[in-house]
Amino acid sequence: MLERAGKPAFHQRIVWLLIALAFAASAVAQAIVASSMAEWWPVVVAAVLAILAVLSGLVAARRWDDSRRRHLQ
Repeated sequence: MLERAGKPAFHQRIVWLLIALAFAASAVAQAIVASSMAEWWPVVVAAVLAILAVLSGLVAARRWDDSRRRHLQ
């Protein structure tokens, strides 16, 4: 039988938050590089990193919210 997953640990939520911040910082750095180049691919890399930052942030927020809901019940 499958067991229900427990609440995410505090360190798991912090790791997701740090991943989101790392992707965001990488996206900013890549956007700066893209603005100084005439190539097209650095812009695509910056956009992908920005999307990953947003998705990681949403996962972190969702985990944080789920832990609060379970704690209140």
